[in-house]
Amino acid sequence: RDVSGQSGVARLTTLLGTPIGQVLSCLGKQELLSLPDTVTVLEFCEMLHNRRLRTAVVYHPRRKWCGLRKSRPTYSFMDVTDVSYLLMRMNKDWKNKNFREVLTMAGKTKIDAVANISKHSPFIRHQITDTVGQIIAAFKPCTRVPIFDGDRLVRVISPSDILTLVQKFNVVKEIGRDLSFGKALEEPIITMLESGSLLKAMAVMEGNNLAAVPIVSEMDPTKLKEVITARDIKYLFLAAAQFPQKDILHAPAIDFVKFVREKGCRPDVPFLKLQSSVSAHDILEAFVTTKTHRVILEKNRGKMLAIVKSTDVLESLAGMLGMAPREEKSKLETDHPYHNRA
Repeated sequence: RDVSGQSGVARLTTLLGTPIGQVLSCLGKQELLSLPDTVTVLEFCEMLHNRRLRTAVVYHPRRKWCGLRKSRPTYSFMDVTDVSYLLMRMNKDWKNKNFREVLTMAGKTKIDAVANISKHSPFIRHQITDTVGQIIAAFKPCTRVPIFDGDRLVRVISPSDILTLVQKFNVVKEIGRDLSFGKALEEPIITMLESGSLLKAMAVMEGNNLAAVPIVSEMDPTKLKEVITARDIKYLFLAAAQFPQKDILHAPAIDFVKFVREKGCRPDVPFLKLQSSVSAHDILEAFVTTKTHRVILEKNRGKMLAIVKSTDVLESLAGMLGMAPREEKSKLETDHPYHNRA
């Protein structure tokens, strides 16, 4: 849709009211990894690594018959965070086994039993006829949104996709003017010291429902040294044999992160630093131009003040525009049972 002659406010109104199906071409081609629920965790990690992805759609075929045909399948999201949570829980449950044995057991686990155990991404269907505004609102309960054309899955929308549309419609200025990250700025930052073990990092992520944990200096806990993410954890399967320390679980998490970066497994830095004096518009601009997952705000010579995530941007945008997510039942028909587990 040509919006070049419109004012900024008009372009924003046009974007929000446009069916998502009409702007999918603006996002480019997506490599959508769809897997049967019989795939193992190890196979899942290998496929993500080979494709530089962090998420897959898990296909759960229904084995019941509805009339003369089988009822339609259900879907789940499987994320690297789920792998981290699985390892943490199995390590707790199997205290009589060493971590190498736990890794082997976890690697053989079918993803049917693991999909969305972190509860970060419930699978809530949206159609290509839903507007961009409705999709933005959907990010309040979700970290990604599946788009269907009837019963056919055509794309999974991520926060970076929405930011790409914001950039292409040239409405960064209009949005940034009224955007506020007050909630994100007020949240306490959960960190760990650089001497903390990989086991501690995984426990912090699982215990606090986090996808990443900042690693800070022993001398000054406000100084950021690194960030360990759930995406790094999959290299326990893929690179454990190459790790220089045998007791990988109790080695410092920062050593594991450095190892992953140096080996080229995860060359991209999963965060961006900005001064806390920047405006909300500047933060939005940083997300739009770099497609980073998180921005760390610092003050007073590198002291960490707050972390703003890409999902915070969309949640703030939905609140600013007065949008609410579509009402859903607590137990969704499209959910795998693990989504609803207490």
